[in-house]
Amino acid sequence: MSDVFSAAVSVAERQIKEMIRLESRGNGDAENARKRLAKRYAIKDSLLWRLLYRKPHDLYTEQSARIEDAYVRELQRHTELLEQERKGIEAKSLAARNLVRAAAYLAGEDNELNSGE
Repeated sequence: MSDVFSAAVSVAERQIKEMIRLESRGNGDAENARKRLAKRYAIKDSLLWRLLYRKPHDLYTEQSARIEDAYVRELQRHTELLEQERKGIEAKSLAARNLVRAAAYLAGEDNELNSGE
């Protein structure tokens, strides 16, 4: 196996492991996560399995490019999910902060409703 081919297989394997880690819903879900990824990105599950458990004798450029594309798209998807979650938490935190301040104002503990910013 040439060094270039070996490096391409190692990169693909690392990308697949990272995607499975991100997709997994907990212990024991790696196989199902791999299958969900294969379906989502139209990559043969058998290729993903081979890259993880039995190093292939051939990895075509198209396969490597498809895995690379799936990896980038999966990272982007998770970045967007994290951003949505962050905005939700910020919105909840802002609402909670305003409720606490309003309650303090009504209880006479705060002289001004808009103070504290």
